[in-house]
This record gives sequence, C-alpha cells and structure tokens, in this order.
Amino acid sequence: MLIEAILKGKEFKLYELLQIPMSLVTSVFINIFDRYLNIVPDTLGQKLLVLFFAIVVTGIGAATMVNMKLVPNPADALAATIGDKLGKGMGIGKNVFDVTCFCISGIIGLVFTRHIIGLGIGTVLAVIFTGRVIAVYNYFLKHPMQNLAGITAEL
Repeated sequence: MLIEAILKGKEFKLYELLQIPMSLVTSVFINIFDRYLNIVPDTLGQKLLVLFFAIVVTGIGAATMVNMKLVPNPADALAATIGDKLGKGMGIGKNVFDVTCFCISGIIGLVFTRHIIGLGIGTVLAVIFTGRVIAVYNYFLKHPMQNLAGITAEL
C-alpha cells in the first residue's frame, strides 16, 4: 500500500486503507480453502487444468474487485495503479507487478540459498497469463460493469 500511495500521491484516498483489513480477510479465506480444499491433482494434465482455472478465476476476481470499486487486496490495487500510471490498464500493471515480484523472489532465493526456490513453470505461467486474463476481461466487460455499477448506485 505504501508503494501505491507513493504512486498515487494526492489521488490516494483515506478509504483505501481498508485494503489492510481486506488483506487479513483474504488470508483467512486462503487458509480455510488450503486446509479443506487441499486437492492435489495426480497427472500433469490435471495440474495444468487446475492451474488454468486458477489463473482465470484469479484474473476475473481481481479485475472485478477493482472495476466495481470494491475494496481490493493491496496487490491487485497496486497492479491497477501501476497500469494506470503506465497508461496501459490493469492487465499490463498486473504483468509488471508479477514480473517484478518474480524477479525479487528469484534474487532472494539466490542470495540466501544459492539457488532458485519456489519458482517453477506454474509460477511462470501465472505471471504471464493472469495479467492477460485481466486485460481480455476488461476489454469486454470493464465499461459495462462500471456503467451497471453507476446505474445501481443511482437507484
């Protein structure tokens, strides 16, 4: 959130601090799902299928939270801010953010363990395609969603 506040400057609003409790709520749900829905696919095909659906659902969820002006988690809000500052939209912002996090994670692993840890093909695919899912989703649905939100707010 600090990076987001710096990038936004005076555009950063006080209500955006609600991202802090939202990140805690998100963490609770991740822990619950991890504990009770811990389904591990057996084959490479099954793993790729689960990864595909995870990337699609993550991209759609992130874009929807930001587009509808709901309180997003801090990483999604930062991705949207990066995209806005680059003039390219949230999809590119998500790719820039994810590539940056990927590189930092790789460097940390190399510095402390002398090899890359936790970064595999699934991470590479998620880094590339989550932002692309957001971009495609927003291309078709961002403005209709925001128009609907405006109409609903007026009622």
